[in-house]
Amino acid sequence: MVVVLLSRLISLILKGLVKVTRKMIGKVLLVMLLVVLVFGLIFHFVEGVDVFNSLYWALVTSSTVGYGDITPRTYLGKLVSMVLIVVGVAVFSFFVGVATTYISSFEENRLRGLVRVNWSDHVVIIGWSETVQELITELRANNPSEKIVLVAELSEVPPELRDLHNFAFVSGDPTKLSVLERAGVSRARYVIVCTGDDARNSMVVLLVRKLNTSAVVIAEVSRKENCALLKQAGANYVIVSQSFIGRLLASYVFEPGVAMFFEDVSTAIYGNDVIEVPSEKFVGKSCGELLMELKSRYNATLIGIRRGCGVIVNPKLDEVIKSGDSLILLVDSVSKEKLLRELRG
Repeated sequence: MVVVLLSRLISLILKGLVKVTRKMIGKVLLVMLLVVLVFGLIFHFVEGVDVFNSLYWALVTSSTVGYGDITPRTYLGKLVSMVLIVVGVAVFSFFVGVATTYISSFEENRLRGLVRVNWSDHVVIIGWSETVQELITELRANNPSEKIVLVAELSEVPPELRDLHNFAFVSGDPTKLSVLERAGVSRARYVIVCTGDDARNSMVVLLVRKLNTSAVVIAEVSRKENCALLKQAGANYVIVSQSFIGRLLASYVFEPGVAMFFEDVSTAIYGNDVIEVPSEKFVGKSCGELLMELKSRYNATLIGIRRGCGVIVNPKLDEVIKSGDSLILLVDSVSKEKLLRELRG
């Protein structure tokens, strides 16, 4: 009777008519432990075997392993064994069915973006497009261990992102607080908003700021006149994508070498790269001294200094590095690893 009932319940679970939860798995584990405990104690009193070995016998018998090193000698002991084998197989099979269904359900929810992210200090990207796909590729190239959460109105995670390490997908409307909360926006370090619509971006930035006042918010706009709107909404940085593309296209007409240079340094995947590193080891030195030292040690060129909220581009040779500055360097991909390892520790 027990076996029939458990088989029926497994069938309902597999058909999706009964929802498998962690609580259910916990209860099944508890039942398994109780079966081992009860039958182990019965075996102890019936066969006179010590408690530890009786529990050991109950465990291996209920899981159908049955090493045979401990066997019942009395008729009553054999009857207990027969009952335990039937009950053990039923409970163990039920546990396997429940656990398998739970894992499958979790994986399905992960692919469909129905999970809740519990990370902290991660990067949340809101919106999906070829730009976002390239963005994720660049983030991975710069830091393979970076935790990334994609929030988009898609039915399932894009195929090219399914196997990414430290990556999560949240499906839903980003203008709803509940969706942003599932993405862990309140604990994020960076939030990048690029839904493709300036008004929608503004609304999302406002909601992000409602959940997180300390995160760095970066927003994309298609029209330059909307920059102020995004800034007022709470974005730290606003990127006018169309203007940048227009300038790059014009460069190919008048200065193709400049355009090719920017294409090279804009990616960390190949060629040279522009990076930002702390300046603690160089505080008090002039840019002239620093240019020679960086070039000789790392084949790197100082092209700018980030100081406070601004950037000094092409600093003068007598400009002195101050505490809190960050160095903006042009470096080749071969030397980049060594430089980052030594300067970032």
